Amino acid sequence: MRDVTHRVVVCAALQRVSSLAIIDGLSQGWNRNEDHGDVLEGANHNSFFDVPAADVVGVTRLDVQSRVAKYVVGGAEKWVGTKSTSELIDSGARAAVLFTHANWRDPSGFMAYCNVRRAHFLFSLKSLLTTGQTTPFPRDLKFSVNP
Repeated sequence: MRDVTHRVVVCAALQRVSSLAIIDGLSQGWNRNEDHGDVLEGANHNSFFDVPAADVVGVTRLDVQSRVAKYVVGGAEKWVGTKSTSELIDSGARAAVLFTHANWRDPSGFMAYCNVRRAHFLFSLKSLLTTGQTTPFPRDLKFSVNP
């Protein structure tokens, strides 16, 4: 199994980072504001990215001040069975977001594509917190999974 981890430091209080990275981060900094379902421990929700179908994600752990863990139960074949974790690390006036997408079966072009997209999301989140500006889908940088 392969894991990808990203870390970005934001000059903002942990509570502010938490509200966006843990609960609202996908809809404000990443996707089309079309998530359906609850981001609650034990619940499933659908996340829409830049593909027509939703990824069905189960929330396995939720601590709104420090961590959310999700397990992909439906959607893109290569995502099913993977898990993602967003962990927040408090250092006073700054907070670090440590994002891991784990349990990839094989390294692939799709895995690399997702890796770049996640990095873009984290920098978009940092921009939202520091400047108030962000570039969620469809205004984001365009990446292609196919050469």
